[in-house]
Amino acid sequence: MRGSIWVGARGYWPALLPLLLVVALTGCGDDVQFAEPPQRDVASGHGAPGIPHAPRQPAADPFAAADVSAGNTQEAGDPGEVVYAGTVTLADGVSLPSPLWIWVSAGHAPTGRPPVLTKLYENPAFPFTFELRRRDTAFPGAAVPDDADLVLYVSVGKNRFVEGIVLKVPPTEAKSMGAKDINIQVKKP
Repeated sequence: MRGSIWVGARGYWPALLPLLLVVALTGCGDDVQFAEPPQRDVASGHGAPGIPHAPRQPAADPFAAADVSAGNTQEAGDPGEVVYAGTVTLADGVSLPSPLWIWVSAGHAPTGRPPVLTKLYENPAFPFTFELRRRDTAFPGAAVPDDADLVLYVSVGKNRFVEGIVLKVPPTEAKSMGAKDINIQVKKP
């Protein structure tokens, strides 16, 4: 009889094997332990070995007024002082849109960074003279350096908004504050 029971049970083993595995794995679940993450030793001022302790800063108030200053915003000198002056000329064969808006700007090299000073001219007759004063800041409240070497460039647009720019004249060599004889020529791109 023994042989007949095992012979008949062989057909059930494949069906019982997944059930036995589930029971075995469920029984092992009680032995799993969950560890807490390492805690800093606040009293000694040290965290995990090799990681310096950084004091906790209180969270900033997201509704507080933002301080967007870039350092000292106090005006250096008289706001009406002319810091750059010169002439913008038009090269032969250059045709510009009408209406015409021209920005004369001064900024830090390399180009592509926001300008420090900028002034907008509407439908100027060429050649025209420009002046950039300390008060002609590109952003309200921005500080103009007391003395700096800035590059000057011209942007030409169909409207007074930046997305209307159709031509950007390459920048001049860096000029010291106070330069008054700058010539910028608008050429074919």
